Amino acid sequence: VNGVITKTAMPLLKKEEEKTSPPIPVMYGKKDKASVIAIKLEGKTNSRYLKDTLEKMIFTAKNFGGKFYPDDNYKIILFSSTLTKAKNNEVIAVKVAKKIEEMLKDYNHKFKDKIGFGIGVNSGEIIGEKKNNEFTFTTVGNVITKAKRIANDSKGEALLSDEIRRAVINEVRTEKSKDREAWKILRILER
Repeated sequence: VNGVITKTAMPLLKKEEEKTSPPIPVMYGKKDKASVIAIKLEGKTNSRYLKDTLEKMIFTAKNFGGKFYPDDNYKIILFSSTLTKAKNNEVIAVKVAKKIEEMLKDYNHKFKDKIGFGIGVNSGEIIGEKKNNEFTFTTVGNVITKAKRIANDSKGEALLSDEIRRAVINEVRTEKSKDREAWKILRILER
C-alpha cells in the first residue's frame, strides 16, 4: 500500500483474533521522525513459551521507550522522540531489533517447536499525538510497509533499510545482504 498508512494505539498484548474498530487517523499532531521494527512470526505461535518470549520482547521495547502494536501477522514497535524523549531513535531501534533477534534465536535453540521469524527495521516520518496517556499516529509514506516487507524477506535475522543504515552508520557496522535490498547487523559499537 502506498501513500498514508493509518495506525492507532492498541492495548498491550491485545488478542489479535479480537476485532477492533477501524483506525481513526490523527488529524492534528506533531510531525516527527520515527523508527519502526516489524517482526513477522511463523509456526506454532500460540505456545505458552513463545508468549513468555513475546512478553520479554515487549518489555524490552517499552524499557527503551517504544510502543508495541499488533498488526495482523506482524508485531510493530515504534520509537519516536515524543515517546522516547531521545533524538537518535534509529540507534535505539537497531539495538532493540538485535536483542529481539537474540531472544528468538534463543527460543529456537531451547524448544522443539521452532519459530520462523523475520525482523525489518526502517525509519520515516509520522504525525503523532499523545492524548490521555495514549499515543496515536499516522505514518507519512511507507515507513511501516517497508519495515514489513524487509521482515517478510528476512530469514531469522534483523535487517535494516538503507534509510536507517545511513542514520546509524557511525554506531553500527553493517553488511549488504546478498539476496535482499537490506543490510545485516554485524556489530553495534558501544560508546
